[in-house]
Amino acid sequence: MSLTKNGYYDKRQNRYLADSVETWDGDSAGQTWADFATWDQTPLSPLKFYTGIVDTGASNYYNPVVKVDASGPVNITVYYSDTVSGGALVAPSSFVGGQSTTLSGAKARYWQFQVDVTQQTTETPYIQSITSTMKSTPIEEVFTNVNTAVYEDSAGLVTFTPNRNFSTITNAFFTLQDTATLYMEDGYVDTNYVLEGDKTYPVVYLQSKSGGSITFEVRDIDTYGKTLTSCVCDIKIQGLPTLVSDADGNIVEEL
Repeated sequence: MSLTKNGYYDKRQNRYLADSVETWDGDSAGQTWADFATWDQTPLSPLKFYTGIVDTGASNYYNPVVKVDASGPVNITVYYSDTVSGGALVAPSSFVGGQSTTLSGAKARYWQFQVDVTQQTTETPYIQSITSTMKSTPIEEVFTNVNTAVYEDSAGLVTFTPNRNFSTITNAFFTLQDTATLYMEDGYVDTNYVLEGDKTYPVVYLQSKSGGSITFEVRDIDTYGKTLTSCVCDIKIQGLPTLVSDADGNIVEEL
């Protein structure tokens, strides 16, 4: 992946400024550099800058938090990949931050950010600073005594939505409760004749953990064909906090 900048760093202002639309063609017009007191032409817009590649050290789920000090609202494009070659991301995925938008974290090792600033006034667009932090601290929510039959569709697929808003759900844990029933066989009081009633042996098969919900099947592994069944279980869901872009285009976590 190749990204192109269209600005320059002004050491006097300590800012990254936009190049101008005009180009210098030598002294064909009878002008020299000495004839110029200022170089204040039409700036390119949007101003584009891309950061270096961030290596988190391992492929994992992250919320990229990116804050920009610029002349106006910014649009941040987040690129991510598990492979780097020749100093560039290989076949990266990406998402665009925009302004006041709900976003999602992603799973990767290498990250890179492109920042666009559109000219708002006659002032040349600029970028003063860019800071990025890769956040991976999870939040979680626990539910007890969940009857999966309540959430089944007609095909037996269970979709369960947590109350908290997750940027990305990373893990789902299930603790299944014993389904056995006990009864005393007629005419006996000896404990040897306390018999076990019908019992299922449910196992959860997680199908999906995207879109803010988890989807799973419950199957009885003690039946021919492992037929669909229901169960009562405790569920713990872990994931990253909500990721949003604010009104200025900064990408931040919403805890």
